[in-house]
Amino acid sequence: MSVLAAFLTTWSAARATFGEGTPRTGERFDHSALFHRLQAEAQTAAPGDVWTGTAADAYGAVNSEMIGVLGGLAALDVRLRAQVDSAAEVVSAGRRDLESIRQAVTTAAAALPTGTVGERMLWPIVAQGLGEITGIVRRSSGDLSQIGAELTRIGEEYRQLSEQKFGGGLPEQPAGEAPGEEPEHEDEDPAEAERDRRLEEIMRDYQVGEDPDGVIEWKSGGLVGMLTGSKEMTATEGRMMDELGLFGQRDMQQIVEQAREEANKRFPPPEGREIDNHNDAFRHAYWNALMTQRFGDEWAEKFATAHEGIPRNYAASEAMDLFNNEVGRNLAVANPDASKDELADLVEQAVRNGDTVVVRPDGQGLEWSDRITPESTGDSSRSAPVDGQIPTPAGQPNPHGGYEIG
Repeated sequence: MSVLAAFLTTWSAARATFGEGTPRTGERFDHSALFHRLQAEAQTAAPGDVWTGTAADAYGAVNSEMIGVLGGLAALDVRLRAQVDSAAEVVSAGRRDLESIRQAVTTAAAALPTGTVGERMLWPIVAQGLGEITGIVRRSSGDLSQIGAELTRIGEEYRQLSEQKFGGGLPEQPAGEAPGEEPEHEDEDPAEAERDRRLEEIMRDYQVGEDPDGVIEWKSGGLVGMLTGSKEMTATEGRMMDELGLFGQRDMQQIVEQAREEANKRFPPPEGREIDNHNDAFRHAYWNALMTQRFGDEWAEKFATAHEGIPRNYAASEAMDLFNNEVGRNLAVANPDASKDELADLVEQAVRNGDTVVVRPDGQGLEWSDRITPESTGDSSRSAPVDGQIPTPAGQPNPHGGYEIG
């Protein structure tokens, strides 16, 4: 058997593990839209001001619990769909990667001379291809195992919601307040005032200088790299990518793709705009969480910081990205056993709770992500460039907007 024939036999065996046909997505499991409609109807059925008293309070408590259960079911359906979609993507990605390896090896073989000399020249190429095949199968198996574990957790949460018991007595009246009285509120909330002050600190402190070696066109090595083009990144990023090796580079590319896919799924970009808003905040935080999980928090911090060293980066977008990057890394460090989907849920919660920042409407500074809608965020190109760098001329794209993470 020739070297190429032996390789193709091994390749076929690996390909068979990914099955045939189009993997089914999780759309059929997602009834979240229905649950959200029911939740909205339940909210309109709250007692409000037209019905008061102990009976109204008891009914209102049960109605609120029902609203919570409907929202929980909607969230679980979305998570279930995401897991099934992820499983389908793992299979599809495995097939694509294997096909890339096959094409690279067969293309290389066709360019070599025939006979013993060609067989000897083909050996190292085949050996590298077999190694990459092993990595693809191992990585896919690991991803599917994580998905299976998350599906088990989702099933348990469905069970808990199905056993929800409503009611349980009237809500306790806070001490010092008579029924029907509204609690007193101060004109200024000290906590919100502190958050305002913190925004100014972030805008000032979360800045980096331009990479001294500038921006380069970087390209991965290996067989897969033969089939892919170059990518613009800072020189520091390029050196760190070279140090990762072929498998690390492939993992990084998957991390970047997963961060973008999850961001678009959980925070659809308004009018397709993926920068300066909640989509951007989630994407950067989740990207850093995944990098921390794979490469460690110190490496992830160095790489993500180097990423911001592009020329003419705007102060608002740079501060936003660096801060949200840190949020993602901290979540990964605090939850070392979390799956990828659990990390995504934690990051989404951080964005919705206002633990991340976005660009405020005037583009000159930052705002907490719970204080503003994605449609209301501003354009960071209105803010000054970092370190007094010359801004991009009017009418040209913001370099931050066209510069992909990772």
